[in-house]
Amino acid sequence: TRLDAAGEEPIYLLPIMSEGVATGSWAFNPDEREPGAWLIFPEERSSLPFRPTLWTVSGDAPYRSRLAEAIDKADPEERTCLLDEVISSMAQDYLAPEWNDLERLVSQVGHLPLQALDLWRRLAHSVSAMAAIALRFGGIQPDFIHRFGSELPFMWELVPYQAWREAMGLLLPQCAHLFGEDAGKLVAVTQLNSRIERLSGRYPAITNLLHVAKADALGEAQPEIAMFRHPQSVAIFNAMLFDG
Repeated sequence: TRLDAAGEEPIYLLPIMSEGVATGSWAFNPDEREPGAWLIFPEERSSLPFRPTLWTVSGDAPYRSRLAEAIDKADPEERTCLLDEVISSMAQDYLAPEWNDLERLVSQVGHLPLQALDLWRRLAHSVSAMAAIALRFGGIQPDFIHRFGSELPFMWELVPYQAWREAMGLLLPQCAHLFGEDAGKLVAVTQLNSRIERLSGRYPAITNLLHVAKADALGEAQPEIAMFRHPQSVAIFNAMLFDG
């Protein structure tokens, strides 16, 4: 399947035969393929698993998003730099067209180990992007999102408060754009409650952090926020820590 044309139907490669017997190889024939980044991988329930292979076919190809352009870069360093740039932009705009490509890629190749694609590895390097993918309203299922913590060197507990707070703040205008101002806020609150419940269930250490960030984003009264903002809070905490 072409990674830079996410959503297109995958092409099934024909096995190479020798005297009527499969040789364990398949014919890709790059000269017959359109330019782009082709990922060769086994079907989800294949009885013959193998490591996914990226094969870049050179040539001019139209790109429908900057994410597609980044994925198509053959040079690893150039691809990494552009992926980081695009991911950073996506984390600040939940309506960016690149999110549609990302969701299509999850649908098509999300069953593969996350190490197989440098796109997932670069996402895991951005705490803002990880907070965004965890909370944004869209078609990416929580089960896929939680795999980042087990398959890549990433810990949800290390995503800082500011990243969660910004991600929640960006969810509100996304839902307002999709559903209108009033209905959008209801959808956003429902989305936040659902995602916070799932994240808290798997990672209890971030439960309070998420609830405080949610209260701040929605302008809700939260005792923890009032306590932290109290002018005497520093002195109280110092006394608790050092004075016994």
